[in-house]
Amino acid sequence: MQSIKRALILISLSVIFLMLGSTYFTTFVSLKLASASISESIIGMIHTAYSIGFVIGTLKTEKLIEKLGHTRSFIFFAIIFSLSTLGSKFFPSLVGWFTLRLISGMCLAALYVVLESFYLLISPANKRGKILAIYMIALYVSQSVSQFFYTIIPFESEAIFLILSFLIFFSCVPMIRLENPEIPQETSKLSTVLKNPSISWLGLHVSFVSGVVLTALYSFLPLLAQKLNLSIPSSMSLMILGGLLFQWPIGLLSDRTNRKILLLTICLLTFFPTIFPFIYPVSTSMNYLLIILIGGMSFSLYPIAMALLCENKPKEELTALTGLLVLLYSFGMIFGPMLTPFFNMLNDHYGLYLQIIVFSTLLGIHTLTSLIKSYKKAHSKQSINVEN
Repeated sequence: MQSIKRALILISLSVIFLMLGSTYFTTFVSLKLASASISESIIGMIHTAYSIGFVIGTLKTEKLIEKLGHTRSFIFFAIIFSLSTLGSKFFPSLVGWFTLRLISGMCLAALYVVLESFYLLISPANKRGKILAIYMIALYVSQSVSQFFYTIIPFESEAIFLILSFLIFFSCVPMIRLENPEIPQETSKLSTVLKNPSISWLGLHVSFVSGVVLTALYSFLPLLAQKLNLSIPSSMSLMILGGLLFQWPIGLLSDRTNRKILLLTICLLTFFPTIFPFIYPVSTSMNYLLIILIGGMSFSLYPIAMALLCENKPKEELTALTGLLVLLYSFGMIFGPMLTPFFNMLNDHYGLYLQIIVFSTLLGIHTLTSLIKSYKKAHSKQSINVEN
């Protein structure tokens, strides 16, 4: 049986190559279409096609993992993802972009389910927060580095399609050397875990909001940077770097403190950098600082969603729970880029931040309500014990 350390190194290498190839392409899509004078609404629709693909991919992945195992499933979807990325070079019409982004979304969702269930299955319950932090660090470092393709490779160069598709394809190589994690013989289905009364609806809400916020940031922060005369690669990299800086402390706190209190704190901290430009004139350097803070708070949501949803759950439920988590994230991805143009109508420059304020406020209210219910439940149990 492979050691956890070796498995973590190999799977994290696959994450790095996959993110290097796929993350910048999302930024590239927005900039490429904007340079062709395509409206923000159409750009949002193409990103929505990607998100719809995410939903489809999430629903179909669980059965394939059961048949092929984690490693073969990863290789299968990575190859198709690589081809769909390369295909965008040969089908440059809006219909072509829409169709290929739909396929790409299906593949990336499936790859996320494979990767995240892999990490969860090989991690001891008492170290889950730390191991998920390793996953997120690999994810965000590679995403941040990928944004500098904008300065290394000319924007008009057709080579970008070939380079990014090759990186996605190369993510298969570490997976070839991995053994499949042990999957319990009787695994729970998606429909079964949904009926479980102990399921964390707050965790699902967090995953949905994470999808809304992160997809909106990836899709429209490049355009916001253009409006504010900021460097696009620096803005995107600083956003992801902010997320990276918070992963390890958030992972440690997630294992050692009440996760609901931690989540409420993140919701409150998200409010300050997003509201600041509405009440005070912001300089260029301050804009970069705000982007770091927004990234730090926004990128912390998904690992907390994973921890909340999978807390104290048996291994036979983890693959289904991972699929459910990605499914809610996918629904958030659909709404994120669709809603951003509406918020931009309310405020042309900082409509994206207004969107984050609305969704983080709603999540904070849900978290506070859940905390109060948990407190009352614990208090009532103590009262019963005292009476007995």
